[in-house]
Amino acid sequence: MIQAMDFPAGSESVTTSFPFVLTTHAIVRNNLTPVFCDIKEDNFTIDPKK
Repeated sequence: MIQAMDFPAGSESVTTSFPFVLTTHAIVRNNLTPVFCDIKEDNFTIDPKK
């Protein structure tokens, strides 16, 4: 899915700080930079305030 988006190399991809290892692997494999964001404790989604 990430590869199909054809993002420019070096682009940042925001992901949770609790990612499944393959999520980060897919980001790095497509020459993107993972940016980890804290999550909301009540539902484990990315906290937009952070």
